[in-house]
Amino acid sequence: PPTAALTSPTAGSSLSVGISSTFTATATAAGSATIASVEFFVNGVSVGFDTTDPYSVAYTPNATGTNIAVTVRAIDSLGSTVTTAPTLINIVAAPGPTVAVTAPVSGATIAVGTPTLVSAIPTPASGTTIFSVQFFANSVSIGTVVTAPYAVTWLPTAGGNVVLSARATDSNGTSGTSPGVSVNVTTPAAVVAITGPTAGSALPVNTPQTITATATTSTGTVTKVDFFVNGVALASDNIFPFTAAWTPVTPGMFALTARARPL
Repeated sequence: PPTAALTSPTAGSSLSVGISSTFTATATAAGSATIASVEFFVNGVSVGFDTTDPYSVAYTPNATGTNIAVTVRAIDSLGSTVTTAPTLINIVAAPGPTVAVTAPVSGATIAVGTPTLVSAIPTPASGTTIFSVQFFANSVSIGTVVTAPYAVTWLPTAGGNVVLSARATDSNGTSGTSPGVSVNVTTPAAVVAITGPTAGSALPVNTPQTITATATTSTGTVTKVDFFVNGVALASDNIFPFTAAWTPVTPGMFALTARARPL
């Protein structure tokens, strides 16, 4: 009968799910016979055969496992066969891709309402490709990109510290998440002014008055205006035009002020 031996993979080695590997073997026929084919098996299931020396087949594992038995069966031109003893290997989860956010840099200051490019560079594991990169601001998705360059435009809507991150997914469906990049989102100061009554106006006691104000920010959004009389809170309004009702009950000088709250 012929002889055969599995030369790769070796006993105890590990293959990765979803990544193609090459099984190789040697086979020698006895006497005047020749080798007709060499067939490869994983846990007794054929994964391919080769009729030409050097004998090899490509194999892509689809599930993890330990002590997976790889065997080779050689058949010669006379019909004689030989099967090798099992070579035990392990199949492990494929390593995921890595990814890093490249912009903005950690510690950057960004104003509310400013379109900001968030970019990342993913690196696939050997034998895989990048399928997609998803971007997050404080764990909330802000977009997904499937082709390079991997970047999205982010429009911050509220002030505070924001952690930006990216998650890359490869052709095996395995994902890797970047370290977070912290940026400071600032809220532009609002400009507010009392428009009525005007400074120096004489108002009658016990007569209802309407205090009006304008308020703007560089982003064009003001959520509320607070009104004060002599530093004491009078009322708030969150709908433009911003107004408050006031009835002076005693004569005297009164300082009317307003405070705007930007988004």
